[in-house]
Amino acid sequence: MKWSDHALDRMREQTRFIAEQSCSSEVAWNWANDIFAEAEGLADFPDMGHRLPEFPDAPYLEILVHKNFRLIYRHINDICYIVTVRRCSMLLDETSLAEFDGVQESLSGRVLNELKRVDELCETDNRHFSREESLNILRKRANARRK
Repeated sequence: MKWSDHALDRMREQTRFIAEQSCSSEVAWNWANDIFAEAEGLADFPDMGHRLPEFPDAPYLEILVHKNFRLIYRHINDICYIVTVRRCSMLLDETSLAEFDGVQESLSGRVLNELKRVDELCETDNRHFSREESLNILRKRANARRK
């Protein structure tokens, strides 16, 4: 079991936030212990998670904790890499997922190359797209390739 720096940072942030909101450090520690317990369960059952609904073909899995949080991880060579812990209401995009992932085999190279191509296309066309518009173009391309 390995935790990315980003996942540990998210755990610290969320634990502090829950302690402040609930006015109880005990509630926050119970939440954190539940997250760590779920993560430890991955050692015995690494494939118990579900594919990410946003990216079903990506090599990431998730387990839900307390119905409101997603523990997102990868399983590579008998090691579970915890990538991030997020509220269920926070959707992912490939770029942020790759940035969170401390694993060498992340999607980041492919995604960054695609973003560069979109940027080049926009520059030659004298148009500038926001990051969100660029990601939408990438999603449309990916969907067109699947068909």
